[in-house]
Order: sequence, then structure tokens, then C-alpha cells
Amino acid sequence: MGSIGFLITFILLLVYFKYVELRGQRSLPKSKNITWIQNKPLRENYKIFLIVLIFHPDCDYCKYEATEIFKNREKFSRVNFWWISYAKKTEILAFKNKYLPGNIDEMSIGFIPIDKLSNIFGNVTIPHIYIYNNDKLLIKEFKGETKMDALIQFIK
Repeated sequence: MGSIGFLITFILLLVYFKYVELRGQRSLPKSKNITWIQNKPLRENYKIFLIVLIFHPDCDYCKYEATEIFKNREKFSRVNFWWISYAKKTEILAFKNKYLPGNIDEMSIGFIPIDKLSNIFGNVTIPHIYIYNNDKLLIKEFKGETKMDALIQFIK
């Protein structure tokens, strides 16, 4: 009898914690303060996942992540990307041209004023990655350097 009570308590706790987790999920912030430099995101082109990368063109981790994402882009066929930076627009474009060459429809490049960055995304580190699901709810947040395997496991 005691083990049944324990099992019921355990299941109720799991349900409760899952409810708290889902209730705490953040939705995708509005992008009205983002100036799209290349490939303004279009709602009709949204795929299953959206990965938002807050980056700076001088950041070595950001360069690594861009290079790895570009090399492995076939693994991200169900993903749209927003690459967002507060750097000068010319620096953002130079970064894009070097590390994300060509015009990739699923990759939108944007500029955001630094004072708006924290208003929209909260306290961020560079690089900072947010993964949103099809309902535009945040499912994972990465602070700092992130390996491709970590990203790929959340978009399966």
C-alpha cells in the first residue's frame, strides 16, 4: 500500500513540475525594434523551430558557431535563424559575408540598438542562443559558446 501511495505522489509531483515549467515558458519577443539587414523574416516561411542568436562580429565563439552552423546547415532544415547584433551594420554584414556566405532564405540578419537589446531579450551574454518551437515558445536557452550537438538535440 505504501509503494502505491509513493507512486501516486511521485506522478503528481511530475505533473506539477511539468505544469510549472510550461507556465514559465517565454514566448518569442516582438521584433519591432530589430532592423532587418538581410532576409526580413516572413511568417509564411517559418519552419518548425526558430533559433535566435545574439552575437557580436568580434566574438570568436560567434565566429565558430556561425561556421559550424553553415557547415552543418543540412541538419537545420527545419529551422529558421535570426542572427541579431548591436554592432555597426557594416560589421554585421562583414560577419555575415565571411561566416554565412550567400543568401540563405532561412537566415535573417538584424541590427538592434544596444539599449533595446536588454528590453527585448533580458540580460544577455555574447553569444546567446534562444530556441523557440513552432508555437514560438522558448524551449532552450544557451549562454556562451554552444556546440552544434547541443543545438541539434533540441530540433529533432
